[in-house]
Amino acid sequence: MNQTYDLAVPLQQVKIQQFAKYRIQQVIVHLFSGCTITVSLLDANNYHGENVSLEMQQSDYVTWGEDDTYIVEWINARLQERYPIQ
Repeated sequence: MNQTYDLAVPLQQVKIQQFAKYRIQQVIVHLFSGCTITVSLLDANNYHGENVSLEMQQSDYVTWGEDDTYIVEWINARLQERYPIQ
């Protein structure tokens, strides 16, 4: 039963979820152009909310040295832009 079926009528779900943490799942490096970073957003109890892909341009990528503090701060800033506090 690993098949996808169409709904007779499309469903719409509206929900508000508060994310408290994230986990870096994947970093795909694009030679000479940056990288794509996929993170999982988690709530305070570490339950998975959704996955988000963030595109890092070459100018930011070259700034990322051996210290991962830069990438943590970069991801935090991109997520704040994507999910502004209302």
